[in-house]
Amino acid sequence: ILSASVSRFGSLYTTDETVYALPSFQDIQYEDVRAVGEFNGYAGIVTGIQYYSSTDPSNPLPQPRAAMRFYFNMGDGNAPNLGLLEEGYPVVVSNTLVGPDNIVTVARNGFSQVGQGGEYSDGVYELAQPLQIIDSFNGSFVGYIQSNFTDPNLPSGTIFSGENIGQFSWGLLTDFVREGLTFNNIQDQDFTTDMRNFPEIIRTSNGLRSQGGLNKKLLP
Repeated sequence: ILSASVSRFGSLYTTDETVYALPSFQDIQYEDVRAVGEFNGYAGIVTGIQYYSSTDPSNPLPQPRAAMRFYFNMGDGNAPNLGLLEEGYPVVVSNTLVGPDNIVTVARNGFSQVGQGGEYSDGVYELAQPLQIIDSFNGSFVGYIQSNFTDPNLPSGTIFSGENIGQFSWGLLTDFVREGLTFNNIQDQDFTTDMRNFPEIIRTSNGLRSQGGLNKKLLP
């Protein structure tokens, strides 16, 4: 919330008083997992930042939206499989040296907001196009932003480049093993996966006759 105003106010309210907004936040839902089967991701340095305005004829994107392209280098060491980063994945860009503050990033559909950045071009970007791989250590990715901007250090269509003008990272966790009972935990020789024969699962820790239903403490 950047600002607030009062359209209907009582007789004791004066317009020179500060308006305070007291929003409520949704509780964060957590889930315990027993294990993570696979994780992918990598991080590197940003070596180039390119801005496209929505009206720039050189804008190569399919939608007439302002966008940012980031060129990156993986640095020294073994190069990861760059192709693991796919269209639609979010990427965190940080510690950039050029661009306007508080960039609002937009999803690849061109409308849904992804997030709001911090200084310069920092922010979370959703890949609007497949990753462009230059070689084993270099590539570029592009994400939409909400609106055009004017920055003398980053005119539309040009590349602001350097050896290290920011960092980027992304990660993906898959194949979670969740807490709770699974069919693999059921030791029943008659159980079949086609559900023709299936076990009966009941609660035995509380309830009427310790078989669920009414809690025993509610009975006279």
